[in-house]
Amino acid sequence: MISGARLCRLLLKGRKNRPGDHEPKTAHLNLSRFKGVKTAEKTTLSGKADDENNYEQQPIVPVKEVIKMKKRMDVELAPYSFTMLTIQL
Repeated sequence: MISGARLCRLLLKGRKNRPGDHEPKTAHLNLSRFKGVKTAEKTTLSGKADDENNYEQQPIVPVKEVIKMKKRMDVELAPYSFTMLTIQL
């Protein structure tokens, strides 16, 4: 987990554009104004349109990973997903 006094969080939402469109989308990020950033913690929540968590099952769980950052980068977004990039400044 990234900890520190100065954090930046970017929230990205993946969605479908039209019925039957279940392809991932790509977010093009320009992070050139953030100097010296090498890694970020990527947290993703995703599922199907009708998924919901309840007492019997929890199909929607956060998936965390540390990713390498670049000044310009692409992030793939699954349909019906939220992705948060936490960057330590």
